[in-house]
Amino acid sequence: MLKRHISTLILFPLVLGGCSAVGPDFKEPPVNSPEKWRVDVPMDAPSAANLPWWEVFKDEDLQRLIRTGLEQNREIRAALARIEQGRAALGVSNAAFLPSVGYNGTALHGDPKTTQLAGPHGYMLGGSVQWEVDLWGRVRRLNESARAQYFASNENKNAVVLALVAEIAVGYFNLRMLDAQVAIAEQTAWTREAAWKLAKDRLEKDVGNAIDALQFEADMIAAQTSVVSLKNAIVVQENALSLLLGELPKSVARKAVAESNAALPPIPAGLPSDILLNRPDLRAAVQNVHAANAQIGAAVANYFPKISLTGVLGFVHPQLGHLLEGGNRQSQAGGSLLGPIFDGGTTYYSVKAAEARTREAVLNYEQTALNAFREVNDALSSLRAARERVALLRREAGVLTSALEKTRRAYEAGKVALLPVLDADRNLFSVKLTLAEAQATELTAGVRLYKALGGGWRTNDLKKPLVASDGQIAGAPNSTENKGK
Repeated sequence: MLKRHISTLILFPLVLGGCSAVGPDFKEPPVNSPEKWRVDVPMDAPSAANLPWWEVFKDEDLQRLIRTGLEQNREIRAALARIEQGRAALGVSNAAFLPSVGYNGTALHGDPKTTQLAGPHGYMLGGSVQWEVDLWGRVRRLNESARAQYFASNENKNAVVLALVAEIAVGYFNLRMLDAQVAIAEQTAWTREAAWKLAKDRLEKDVGNAIDALQFEADMIAAQTSVVSLKNAIVVQENALSLLLGELPKSVARKAVAESNAALPPIPAGLPSDILLNRPDLRAAVQNVHAANAQIGAAVANYFPKISLTGVLGFVHPQLGHLLEGGNRQSQAGGSLLGPIFDGGTTYYSVKAAEARTREAVLNYEQTALNAFREVNDALSSLRAARERVALLRREAGVLTSALEKTRRAYEAGKVALLPVLDADRNLFSVKLTLAEAQATELTAGVRLYKALGGGWRTNDLKKPLVASDGQIAGAPNSTENKGK
């Protein structure tokens, strides 16, 4: 009898489990991708997003900073914790497919008419099994939603990695720009100091002009003031980088300006449709749509009855010492059906709410895609403009350098006054500072493009991704690695 009850409990759900789940099946929302980018770029090269960050950022100092940030940054560690939360939630959802097994022990005393015992007191010890038959797919839809939410948490982690890699790179390039500007300002201050000392020496020999000496001194002080301001900006930038690295504010070790290797390789944009696969924020948005869509089916299933199978096996006897004797064993198997008749519209509005959340998720996905295409187009335009600006400033710096040399020689020969020399020197100093800033802007524009394309989140410095290439979750009850265990 007991074996027959157990067989029924096992086979009945297996037969019913073949039924399809209610509610709409997930279909990835379509997105209209532009055929090409607004900036005319080659379309035949694969997207630079396919390159890991260490193949894009060749500077060893920058690579060291990025690795430190990936290991210590608090936002990265919080994102990993959120992944573990999602994995635990999925584990809870997976448990709903399995029967719930429990035990109980009871000592009773009372009227034999109400205690199921032959006497006024006795003892009961037994176990029970309860299993919800997922006939309409409610449990499957909830599990589908939990799985999609887990995938989304993993993609959100990738988005945090992408943002961190990009921000560290931008901060580093800004720091290198400030180093270059300090070197320019210090060189200018030294040159102006030499000119001032020469003017003073000539004045002491009664062959110079007091106004010229004062003008040289004023310009020297202006350059020295720039050095002070730039060095303060370096401290502020180092503190910002330290925060990204998950460290207390401190100096950032790096090579001298002349030894820096901050150039970036070409960053092809690839096809516009590539970013739908490469950008983790878009991949997360798709999973959010999937999770919301599955909740519709879970809500629709509440229109239908819930079927539960139960089984009980135990022992009952008035005397504790004879409780486990074979003749005292009792078993029971059964099932229950619970369905709605009138719930005041609770189920109806639950379905409507789930449908509205799905529409919202689809719109969020579409908006995220539109923003992604805008960011890439902005980055492409900014990078092109930055390159053109650097080329023009280099040309201007060359012209001003030549003009300063000729004007200074003419001044020393007494052919021109001091003012043209000062103007040429000031203009060259300003252009050199601007050129250093433009070169950093070109580098950061390349970083922004790389980020906008969805590159930089692939890393071998974090834990192995919990989501495998085939969509299975490492360690999940239904993953391929656990089949047959």
